[in-house]
Amino acid sequence: QQAVDSNGVRCRQQCQAGLEAARRGKDENALDTFAAACESCPVDERARRLYAESLWNHGDQKGAMEQMAEAQRLSGGDPETTVRLGQMYLAVGEVDRARNEAARAIAAAPRSAEAWALEGDVLARSEQDNAALARYHRALSYRGEFPEVQFSVAEIYARQGRHTRALATLQALSMQYEPQQ
Repeated sequence: QQAVDSNGVRCRQQCQAGLEAARRGKDENALDTFAAACESCPVDERARRLYAESLWNHGDQKGAMEQMAEAQRLSGGDPETTVRLGQMYLAVGEVDRARNEAARAIAAAPRSAEAWALEGDVLARSEQDNAALARYHRALSYRGEFPEVQFSVAEIYARQGRHTRALATLQALSMQYEPQQ
């Protein structure tokens, strides 16, 4: 029991050190530290998630998705982790896997704006614009200020030739920022 506890403490310390290294721009150090944290405590989902993000930022997409999938498993299907895994799948063109993760996230957290946005992204990638708009608007009903989604909505409206709606969406988006932003 003491060995498990000390490994957990060491893992948390390494995670904090990795976050500090990343904050200072020492990305290689952060990557190594997150890897060590996963070694210290292989069942710590936070360490896996941080390691996955670090791998992703270093261009190791396959390794990142493997670590994020393990973080998802360890978390018991945490919706936030599920959405991030789905985003990773979508980024590498694995649309069906992204669709599955979106469905899992929505089932786990039906009011998650991020989960509905992911499903919208999947549908948009599959050129199902009207269905994507429905998901995006559902996401916006849960989180009114969601720039990525608002921009995606505007893109679909523009593609559909609904320029007034696209412009209105972009105008609403621009009102969330100061003029210099």
